[in-house]
Amino acid sequence: MRRFLLSLSLLVLASPVFAADCINNAPFTVFGSVVCQQAASFPGSSTNVDHNQVSFSATAGRSLVVEGYMCVNTTCADPPDWQSAHSYSANDKIRPRSNNPCGYTFIALVGFTSGGLPPASWSTTPCKSSPQTKTDNAHTWSLMYLFPGDNTETLISCFDWSPNSPGYLQSASNGNAYPNWIYYCPSAPSGITAISLVCGVGASTGAKCSYISVFVQEYTGMCGTAPCFDPTDGIGNGTGTSMTATTGSLAYSNELVIGIAGENNDEAITAGSGCVQLDEQFTGNEIMAKQSSGGGGQTCTATFSPSDNWGIMISGIKSAASASLSVPQPLWFGR
Repeated sequence: MRRFLLSLSLLVLASPVFAADCINNAPFTVFGSVVCQQAASFPGSSTNVDHNQVSFSATAGRSLVVEGYMCVNTTCADPPDWQSAHSYSANDKIRPRSNNPCGYTFIALVGFTSGGLPPASWSTTPCKSSPQTKTDNAHTWSLMYLFPGDNTETLISCFDWSPNSPGYLQSASNGNAYPNWIYYCPSAPSGITAISLVCGVGASTGAKCSYISVFVQEYTGMCGTAPCFDPTDGIGNGTGTSMTATTGSLAYSNELVIGIAGENNDEAITAGSGCVQLDEQFTGNEIMAKQSSGGGGQTCTATFSPSDNWGIMISGIKSAASASLSVPQPLWFGR
């Protein structure tokens, strides 16, 4: 997923072959009244940056979905575990192996010697509810994450992130590299001319992220009032020539099941299981979507070749046609 300078060169030299997707053929109907009106993306090819940005003139009042990922360091390698009574320097990073179900990476913004005890938990599910700082009974660690901003890298407050973002391209055994997020805004404010993904610890601290990549789509026919995300996500990662992710049982009908998928070495991806391609402008990074069918878990799959490390994350977002799938309780009449 990091080989984007080569990908960009190939795009310039090769004759374009446009797929039936949103980024090349907008407006693109995903299902019913859910229409992808426009899309844009920009891959991360730089290390130690505080943001990446794609030009995008959003239509006020329409819904936005943003997907993205980063590496927490320049090599996309797994940071070491937390250690007690250890001397850390500013910008040192850790990924605690215990009590960290979200797999988060934390950064030391100043130098210090860590405490003798870790916090009771480094992260909690749903992941988006986890605090952005943690203290190891001596010093504070800051969570590394991405947030969607405008052309000035200012937070766009209408965005929420999916309950269990981030999902990972690679599993913990392979390095927990490339955390992926999915964000949703029910109604875009006026004046957006670009979408940024900003390294959550920020330029003001001197902390940086690497290979930040941005994908954005604008929709009509979607949920207009938060909360819009279904409570469950689907995350899969592994090694091979096919990938799959399945959500838990969705709570609403007619959801837009949206996914971000990728592999390490940028092979072309073919979506499956009813999911359609929305954006593969940059080979090896695909945005896909489908309509949820009834209740239960929803699956997106994809294939590619040759074998590679892969990851896929999917989330359900209510459309304007969604209705609760909860079973009404029977009414009992006594005498």
